[in-house]
Amino acid sequence: MPVLLLMLTMLSPASRPAYTEENPRKFGVYYIDIRRPEWQRMVLDEIVPSILKAGFDGLFLDTIDDAAWLEASDDGPLSGTAAAAVALVREVRLSFPNRKLMLNRGFDLLPKLERDIDMVLAESILTTSVGGERKPIRAPQESYYERVSELRAAQARQTSLKLYSLDYWDPTDLAGIRDIYAIQRAHGFVPYVSTSTLTKIIAEPVQ
Repeated sequence: MPVLLLMLTMLSPASRPAYTEENPRKFGVYYIDIRRPEWQRMVLDEIVPSILKAGFDGLFLDTIDDAAWLEASDDGPLSGTAAAAVALVREVRLSFPNRKLMLNRGFDLLPKLERDIDMVLAESILTTSVGGERKPIRAPQESYYERVSELRAAQARQTSLKLYSLDYWDPTDLAGIRDIYAIQRAHGFVPYVSTSTLTKIIAEPVQ
């Protein structure tokens, strides 16, 4: 099964290269300057091989949305970050052609990567969260259908691409959970629902 690979953020001791400033929302987590050759070599020569050696057969490419965010950030934008993210994913595919690759979100980069990955996880497109307690709510309908359209278009161009969804919801609201599963499945996703802390996958309630 795929394993988490942090492409752009990591829990990093001071000796590790290539990171920029600390993420203000997550103590001890640093943004990676994915353009740096030493980070790219670390991913290809150390991180990925160690994951695969542990017995996993694929990679879950997480936090890739940070690439576009860092490139557009008002606090010292990092020009070329998105292109570097695309190039690194392609290098992972070329270096490990027989391993499954799942992209988490990364919608802005998907048109450039859809031929280099096997799966997309559409995390939090039907639901979102608000407040410090991350209370789950339904996302605006317009934004949901915009994402569905983008993902289905990618799948039409690359027919082998598989689409998954992950939404967060109150585990006691069985009707709401049942509705999420039904909506996502109707739009072509393999759906999952989790608690807001991502500590438990909530099975689809039986009718």
